[in-house]
Amino acid sequence: MKVIFVAIAAAHGALLRAGASESSREDPVTKTYTKLGCFKNYTIGDLVVKDNHGLETPSKVEFEDWHMSIDKCFRFCKEHKDMNYFGITDTFCWCGYHYDGTKVEQTRTAKFKCDQVCRGDKKQTCGGVAASDIFYMYECMSTDTEMGPRRTQEAYDALRQKQHEDKLAYQKAQKFDSYVVHDKITCGQDEDAGASVDGKDTLVGSVEECKVTCWDSWQCAGFEYDREAQRCSFKGDTAAGERAANDKVGCFTKMIGRVEPKAASIEAAKK
Repeated sequence: MKVIFVAIAAAHGALLRAGASESSREDPVTKTYTKLGCFKNYTIGDLVVKDNHGLETPSKVEFEDWHMSIDKCFRFCKEHKDMNYFGITDTFCWCGYHYDGTKVEQTRTAKFKCDQVCRGDKKQTCGGVAASDIFYMYECMSTDTEMGPRRTQEAYDALRQKQHEDKLAYQKAQKFDSYVVHDKITCGQDEDAGASVDGKDTLVGSVEECKVTCWDSWQCAGFEYDREAQRCSFKGDTAAGERAANDKVGCFTKMIGRVEPKAASIEAAKK
């Protein structure tokens, strides 16, 4: 079973303060953790999705141990740079930069429960059927009981904001790279092939602005971009009608599905 770490879960300051009771403190500045809750896993067979939003660190690392416990998983994950979360499902331990899942309340009638007793510590639970116990790791930056949690909360909030910005940039970059481009040639010139996006047939702006605007509209199949006028004309069908050679334009057609964006596109999306 593979968990895809791609989203960001919310946690409260109270949970951060409570995490000290479930953590290991070996020195004044050390990594510790707090439990975020029980989450339903998102799985796709054995497919591992690499979705780290352009960062050089891996999206996820994992290992299996038949004597798994929360502390054992934490000790493994805290050694991996830039891994902010870890999760446990029975004998499997995952460390992730992001994770994707839905928090589930632990009621008697709940379909997904984290009620699997840890094989390495009978006093703990290690996820359940299609569910993981998820934890957030952070640095304890002060032994002061007031300053430590506050600084940790600030660091966590900053991390969540950065992850949110990274995710938006990644999604925007996908739109940049999800087009087939035919340069120096028009799109099909059938008079019925045009499309209207937000009530407009054209848009004055950059190629990137046209890509995003067209992608977000189901009526738009692509566009013809005039580099000299910096204007795109939206198309419901880019192949309808005859095409003509033209050094000033390019025809952009949406791909089916989205692609893994290039690093340069992600950087451009952040601007």
